[in-house]
Amino acid sequence: MSFFAQPRRAALAIACVVAFIQGGSLASADAAEFEEFGIKSASAQLTDTSAASHPDFVTRFELNHHAGSGGTQISTGRLESASVFLPPGLVGNPKALDQCSTGEFLQVNSSGGAIGNCPVQSQVGVVKFLLSGNEENESFTEPLYNLEPPHPDTEVARLGFSAAIGPVFIDISVRTGGDYGLTATAHGVPAVSSLIWAQTTIWGDPSDPRHNTQRLTTAEANYCYETGTACQTENGERSVAPAEKAFLTNPSACQDQAVDFAVTSFQLPGQLFTAQAPLDTIADCQGLPFEPTLELQPTTPKAGAPTGLHATIHLPQHEGTHERGTSTMREARVILPEGMTISASAAQGLEACSDEQVGFHQEVDAACPDASKLGTATIVSPVLEQPLHGAIYQRTPSPGHQFGLWLVTDELGLHVKLPGEVTGDPNTGQLTARFSGLPQLPVEEVALDLWGGPKAPLKNPDTCGSHTAYFDFTPWSTDPDATGQAAVTIDEGCGAGFSPKLTAGVTHPVAGAFSPFVLTLTRGDAEDNIKGLDVILPQGLLAKLRGVPLCPGAAAASGACPEGSKIGSVVVAAGAGPDPLWIPQPGKAKPQVYLAGPYAGAPYSIVSVVPAQAGPFDLGTVAVRSGLYVDPETGVATVRTTLPQVLEGATILYRTIHVVIDRRRFIINPTDCRAMKVKATVVATRGATAAPSDRFQVGRCRRLKFAPKLSLSLSGGSKRGEYPALTATMKTRRGDANVDHLSVVLPHSEFLAQEHIGTICTRKRFVVRNCPKRSVYGYAEAWTPLLSKALKGPVYLRSSDHPLPDLVAALRGQIEVDLDGRIDSTKGGGIRTTFATVPDAPVTKFVLRMNGGDKSLLVNSTDICKVSHRAILRIVAQNGRRFSSRPDLKTRCKKR
Repeated sequence: MSFFAQPRRAALAIACVVAFIQGGSLASADAAEFEEFGIKSASAQLTDTSAASHPDFVTRFELNHHAGSGGTQISTGRLESASVFLPPGLVGNPKALDQCSTGEFLQVNSSGGAIGNCPVQSQVGVVKFLLSGNEENESFTEPLYNLEPPHPDTEVARLGFSAAIGPVFIDISVRTGGDYGLTATAHGVPAVSSLIWAQTTIWGDPSDPRHNTQRLTTAEANYCYETGTACQTENGERSVAPAEKAFLTNPSACQDQAVDFAVTSFQLPGQLFTAQAPLDTIADCQGLPFEPTLELQPTTPKAGAPTGLHATIHLPQHEGTHERGTSTMREARVILPEGMTISASAAQGLEACSDEQVGFHQEVDAACPDASKLGTATIVSPVLEQPLHGAIYQRTPSPGHQFGLWLVTDELGLHVKLPGEVTGDPNTGQLTARFSGLPQLPVEEVALDLWGGPKAPLKNPDTCGSHTAYFDFTPWSTDPDATGQAAVTIDEGCGAGFSPKLTAGVTHPVAGAFSPFVLTLTRGDAEDNIKGLDVILPQGLLAKLRGVPLCPGAAAASGACPEGSKIGSVVVAAGAGPDPLWIPQPGKAKPQVYLAGPYAGAPYSIVSVVPAQAGPFDLGTVAVRSGLYVDPETGVATVRTTLPQVLEGATILYRTIHVVIDRRRFIINPTDCRAMKVKATVVATRGATAAPSDRFQVGRCRRLKFAPKLSLSLSGGSKRGEYPALTATMKTRRGDANVDHLSVVLPHSEFLAQEHIGTICTRKRFVVRNCPKRSVYGYAEAWTPLLSKALKGPVYLRSSDHPLPDLVAALRGQIEVDLDGRIDSTKGGGIRTTFATVPDAPVTKFVLRMNGGDKSLLVNSTDICKVSHRAILRIVAQNGRRFSSRPDLKTRCKKR
């Protein structure tokens, strides 16, 4: 996935120069002169400015001073410490040549001077300096050695040189709290003499023959106090074997550069004096070696299972003295295989590490919580004696940046804290891991190990086979990105299929009673994810919409519904493995269910509002809106849901959906006690479908009574051959069983006026609500305690499979209901209208008004005012009770 810094020891390039001391008395300065202490001038230079080349590096600084007697230079203070801050990317390799041990460096020769006995192969440059009060103003030159760090487990590197009165150590550190450049610091410089100026030269290739005349030895057999013929061999130079690796390497990036200097004085404690010198701009940044590769391996090859991931980046190094070095990596981007997504199971018990806890931009050890640790990291650098071991932590989320990472190591005295980020495609959830702005420090291998197990942070693809990851690594040079692929093989747990399970029902299964409704849908681990869901409720299981304020449209879209619209709650389990994440988590907001208005062609909708909060993550509120459809002929309700698949780049793996609709007196049971089913149609992300169901049945139907009343009346023409208008009114008692089907037979006084059967609405036009106006032959109204307003609508003649057209009342309002009536005649010749399918819903009053005159479907066969006439009513209730009556056909005739 990315990759990273080099530890301090990782690079050595130093140009630290110091104040050194030579014996002899020095004219003292008065206290006022100490105030003039500071850096008078500073300079820095590279002998080669090509990117990743191996130049010599020269730094020089001069302290404030004034002229003394005899032309001597007199310092205004005595140097305590000196630091040189290299630009980022200018690094050295202490492993490129021999190291001088501390014992060798401090070895005392036979003359009693602490001169040292470092091997000539360990020399990396020279230091020249001028001391205050030198009567001849003669500078000194000393060899600079690559020393063994006294504490290799906590220190990166050390250089040193030996002055006549004692050693001077230059410690190398990496600015891991800033730009990851190197800092060379000489601490505790001996204060016997004061420094005027110092110049340090670091060799890019210490074995280059050009340096032979500058190789000095302090071995006892060849003692030298300073540069002179006594320090040289007979031919005036000393050679060493050619080195295989360069000591100093330029940055990979074309960049403007500067070197900063800082000094302190013994006489002015706590005061820091600084200066800056420009350094040659790096150029020629093309054509650098850069050939990284990537290997990926999940911790388990099981399809759909939670998994960790072993990710290893290899970056071959070119370290030869006669070749330019490998470009350092600026950005690493890895696109994981499609289907390898974030597993929500990992959020349980997970904590996050903040910028403050990790110590970002600070030279301190990270203090991330153990519960935020996701795995381990190993970094191998060509300039370090041993690999760096560290950890991967979950970074504290921020808006738009939920899945951040820390790559941390605090070994070798380093404090590397590299921020990374994992993002998901908003449509597919495919993950991309990215580490940007990586330090210009050499790394040859980075291995990241995300832990596996039930709470692993990733989930494998759901299908077996070879899945492809892609990488794009950007160098600091101007060369093209290195791109390629890595294969991830999944070969276990294949073909889990798709067979979700459904359990559903009411908690109080009594016919006609109000009761909470509970539904649970579960999906097995490794099965295809759920994409869509239709829940078909049993006929007669309805909701009392009257009195429930609807969640407004904008609020329904965002989930900010008012409390009054609440009808229930929901619990969701998501994630892979045996321990999915349950929402709500303890102490987090609870998901709620609300009733809202029209949506996606449905008259009502249900809004499930789920606060996506778990562990350190708060992905906001997920509002899932489901259409609530009602079949106009049967009254069967269907809830249709399309589930979101990706949230903030994280794929939602639905394992359990548990819904409870428990608003008081909201869900009402059917009055039919026959066994039915709650059915579902579940669609998987890859197109598979399943139809789970659960048995549903209520009881105690026989306790419900049934005694409806029907009145029929004619108005208009009463003579034979005239066309009257018909009004039918049926009333039921609250608490009775609901109507299942009914038939009404008119008396022989009324014939069907076939001459008036004109325009008939076709079924196709009826379905799209586009019937001709002339196909309307009456109007109807229905009142139910479940709705706040009556349903109203025209009565059509509609084409039928029977000899005569059907009579259909299209009731419209808060929902749509189509009452289909078949028109035929009995054996006795009476006109009969049969409503064979009536929704199992409480209807307290129904009124049918058929037109009279030239739109009447009835014609009088006699003078209806001469005698009274009776109809025949037969009704069957949903609980099986039957009711028959012979209501009078009322007229407006005068009594005789």
